[in-house]
Amino acid sequence: MSDTKLKSSNIGDLAITHDKLHTTMDLTGKTVTIATPTADTHPATKVYVDTEVANLIDSAPGTLDTLNELAAAINDDANFNATIASSIATKLPLAGGTMTGVIAGFESTGIDDNATSTAITIDSSENVTLANGAILKVKDAFGDTAMQFNVLSSGSNSGRINVDPDNTGANSQLSIFIDNSEKVVVDSSGNVGIGTSSPSGLAKTLNIDGGSSGASVALDGGDNFVVMYTGATVGDPTSIFSNTGFKFATATSKAAAGFAERMRIDSSGNVGIGTSSPSCELTVSSGASSVPAHSYTQLEIESASHSAIQLSGSTGAEQWLWFADDTTATPVGGITYYHGGPYMGFRVESAERMRIDSSGNVGIGSSSPSEKLTIQSGNINFMGGTNDAQYIKFGDTGDDDIGSILYYHGNNNMVFTTNASEAMRIDSSGNVGIGTSSPSAKLHVDVTGDGGAKISASGQANLDLNITGTTDGCAIRFGDGGADNRGGIRYQHSEDSMRFYTNGNTERMRIDSAGIVTKPYQPAFCAIKNGQMTETSGDNVITGWTTKFDTGSDFNNSTNRFIAPVGGTYHFSLNVMVPLTSGDVQFRIFKNGVRWVGSNDTYDGGSYSQVCVTTAMPLSTNDYVEFVAYSNQTNSNIIVYTSDYSHITGHLIG
Repeated sequence: MSDTKLKSSNIGDLAITHDKLHTTMDLTGKTVTIATPTADTHPATKVYVDTEVANLIDSAPGTLDTLNELAAAINDDANFNATIASSIATKLPLAGGTMTGVIAGFESTGIDDNATSTAITIDSSENVTLANGAILKVKDAFGDTAMQFNVLSSGSNSGRINVDPDNTGANSQLSIFIDNSEKVVVDSSGNVGIGTSSPSGLAKTLNIDGGSSGASVALDGGDNFVVMYTGATVGDPTSIFSNTGFKFATATSKAAAGFAERMRIDSSGNVGIGTSSPSCELTVSSGASSVPAHSYTQLEIESASHSAIQLSGSTGAEQWLWFADDTTATPVGGITYYHGGPYMGFRVESAERMRIDSSGNVGIGSSSPSEKLTIQSGNINFMGGTNDAQYIKFGDTGDDDIGSILYYHGNNNMVFTTNASEAMRIDSSGNVGIGTSSPSAKLHVDVTGDGGAKISASGQANLDLNITGTTDGCAIRFGDGGADNRGGIRYQHSEDSMRFYTNGNTERMRIDSAGIVTKPYQPAFCAIKNGQMTETSGDNVITGWTTKFDTGSDFNNSTNRFIAPVGGTYHFSLNVMVPLTSGDVQFRIFKNGVRWVGSNDTYDGGSYSQVCVTTAMPLSTNDYVEFVAYSNQTNSNIIVYTSDYSHITGHLIG
């Protein structure tokens, strides 16, 4: 019987064809080896397909790793580009633009044009209206209220000024109310009434009527006038004044020769004591003076030698000089000397503004000055011409201006001087210079020799760099004589990343908002084997590498060495395919010509083997690393397969 078993000796070349195979073949327990597909009709393994799908997804988030999820993320909008462009077009640009609508929720409560419910309204006819309850204040040069007008509904407060409130034309009048009662009236004829609302009749231009509790005064506008004051009850004195003036004298006899004039009221109303020619409202003279009275002077004390005004009191008493106006019931200013202190106080607007205590210390806004000048809650203002220089000087017995603060209006610089030399300057741009008179930045420190800045604190010490927005960056820059920006550290707020720059402002490292560190110039390389290597006895450097990338150009293709550009810890890997059918070979990584790590024998009986040797290694600058194959024999066996099946990598860890 012939041998009909299916075996290699009974099968010739091409004896089994596709049409002779069974339709269904059970390959359970069998291994089918399929090469990596290179053509459209080649089959593929599950491992190959899984790898290709993973590369396509490329570690995308789980919610965005399918086409359907990507479409849902843009609302299944096939015209997403046009939709988002249309939405952006409705926004106001950062550079500004024209608003075509009304801003909702905006409410004006200040000055407005043709508005209601505002403190001051100016309508289209240029009428100005103060709202009910508003107060119009007129300030003096010191910022204090010199005059105040209350705009209130009738009867709601104690003081107001009405000018023709009823708009009755010919019957217009001006009224001044105090404590909700009319006190002064000027009618349409120019008559003035004090205490009466009808200053008419008897051809009076001024009528003061005290009523049942006071006196009245009438003035006649003829060639002369008479002022009469009468009391409210019988027996009250009556006084009469004349425009020709009055003279008061003492006498030793009834004869005119015995009269000695002591006081005079002239036709201008000026009063002279000790003089017949008073130069102001009150002149007190004990001897002629060569200095004429100023036109504003109302009280003059003159003497050929010394003159004085004396206020006397007991040890606990207080003397005052008061200053008042017709808008307040009590004086608004004054000078006091309190013997019980003792101190001298100066009052403005009914409050003490300055005090000189018994030690000579002056307090402005302070009643207990601790220094020669104490200013509490206030400012000092120095005024000068456009090219003037103003100083605050600090001196001692050896030098009256050993230190100073100067403001020069010519270039609007402020200069600080210590030990008679400029120590710091703030220029017109707000730049601060220490050691330089021409600061080129907000803080410019120029030091001859060694120098620096120091922040000390018993607790935490901070240096804060803040921006008003959220998109710009804050930077610390380092410069030298060649350039102001040789390196630096920058925090970019738009992406919350920290960047580091060296060698002419080139970014070397970045830490992103998640804390991930990227180093675009970190030494790293990858090389693949170009050509095969056969078995040779001993340690042999693997040659014929072609770099796929080499950041920093630190791997030398000629010497097949990686040379460390900087000291640090590096990571290296040697990954080779070994098609060895007999013998054995080991793979090693050398540092400076000495084995650092290596593999065991790789021979496994004739099939291909993939060997990987990895290690971390500390290197100093210019240390070198080599990748070595070891064998105990020499023959033609291939021990390192070509192409990217065999490759080496290395990079700096830190």
